[in-house]
Amino acid sequence: MTKLRARAIAAIVVVSLALSIMALARVLSARAIGASRIMTQKQDGKRVLDVEPAAADVIDQTDESTNAHDRTKRKAKNHRYDKKNKISRRLTDLPSGGGAVRGGETPPPTPMPVSQSDAVIIATVTKAQPHLTESESGMYTEFAVNVEQVFKNDGLPSVSASSTINVDREAGAMRLRDGRVIRYETGGVGRLPRVGRRYVLFLKRVNDGQDISILTGYELRQGHVFPLDGETRVFSPETGQITRKAPFESTDETTFLELVRAAVANPNRVLMPEGGNGQ
Repeated sequence: MTKLRARAIAAIVVVSLALSIMALARVLSARAIGASRIMTQKQDGKRVLDVEPAAADVIDQTDESTNAHDRTKRKAKNHRYDKKNKISRRLTDLPSGGGAVRGGETPPPTPMPVSQSDAVIIATVTKAQPHLTESESGMYTEFAVNVEQVFKNDGLPSVSASSTINVDREAGAMRLRDGRVIRYETGGVGRLPRVGRRYVLFLKRVNDGQDISILTGYELRQGHVFPLDGETRVFSPETGQITRKAPFESTDETTFLELVRAAVANPNRVLMPEGGNGQ
């Protein structure tokens, strides 16, 4: 009887110990999952896990023109856009998927930079082509755009309704001839326009008037506005969601175009949709 009782007590102890170990394992597992969720939230809050590249489309590297004049112009432009005082590793030396991000080189544009723009237009992008700078440590993308409407034109003879002009913006994503994909972005500049889409573009002459660059732009899609620049992403611990916020985000297209016209007419008083000052 004593032996049976001892065995029963031992069995109970073993079972209790096993149950305790299982309970402890569940607690530790729950804590680990909770910690993982908190870390993910913190990363999301810092926009580590939710980053969109500036260039949504990867475009094949183009062959050089056989025209001597075109080759000379391209070489000069590649030289002008080079970072002469910040030469780093060549993008063409990177493995596929590699890239470079230059931080804080370009101040972010104001939401509606009418005063700083030489031209303000509505246009549709018909072609995009990235190009490497002379040292291959940077990249810019050229866009052919068909001009639909001109709100402002301060001395750009090539800009008129129904004209096609070439504009550019620093950043890009290129597929090299060997199949590798390389990317380049710079701080202060948001996304690049995409082929086939319609935009309000704020343009500025650069490089002694030899080139026209995009200061900022707004895609017009399905009656609403989607900005290229000024995006911030705010993580909410309560909902676990990341909210995108940017100037004029999702503003009605008609309202936005009225604000553009008003800003061109009076550059010193640029209004935001909610009545805030945009400059």
